[in-house]
Amino acid sequence: MSTVDVMQTSDIHEQAAVPQPKQHGKAGGFLRRTNVLTGTGLGLVLSVVTYAIGSKLVPWGTQNSDYSQVGLNALIGATYVAWVIGFMIGIGAFAGPIRWMLGHDLTHDDAEYMAGKGQGKWKYWKYTTDHKVVGIQYLIMALTLLGFGGFFAMLIRTELGVTWQEVFDPNFYNSLIGTHGIVMIIAMIIVVSGPLGNFI
Repeated sequence: MSTVDVMQTSDIHEQAAVPQPKQHGKAGGFLRRTNVLTGTGLGLVLSVVTYAIGSKLVPWGTQNSDYSQVGLNALIGATYVAWVIGFMIGIGAFAGPIRWMLGHDLTHDDAEYMAGKGQGKWKYWKYTTDHKVVGIQYLIMALTLLGFGGFFAMLIRTELGVTWQEVFDPNFYNSLIGTHGIVMIIAMIIVVSGPLGNFI
């Protein structure tokens, strides 16, 4: 018989529980005040602020060899990025990592709140860690994108159905075809991988 101590199952149950972080206030904290509306609102505010500041800083007359306005393209790109960051902050996606960086770990109650416990149907409109809710959110988003893609297809067919007359500006029509293709491809990728990969 070796001199190594063998741990019995009863010893495991008698050990002290792992200390949990102290709960401050209600479970969820900041996440109780976040949803898709706060995300959209904060995204819009941040994008407007970025556009306002950027329009003062970006040289509007800068052109590349194709004579397109480089400054305007950079400003529009920065505005889109600002909207995405604002939306993610507004729905509470950064709450967990920020609390972790500040040394305030999520408590068990916070984790259950993030998983949608006791939120009813509101959990479908919030940032959540429940995989089934995330799968349904993916499905709704994919169906919405497919709807937009179908609407763009109807606009394309409208242009093609009217002979000897232009319904849309040629540049708008070209961008419509590209947008339709991108939206449909992204929607199909999401509808195949997102709902099935998360819900099951």
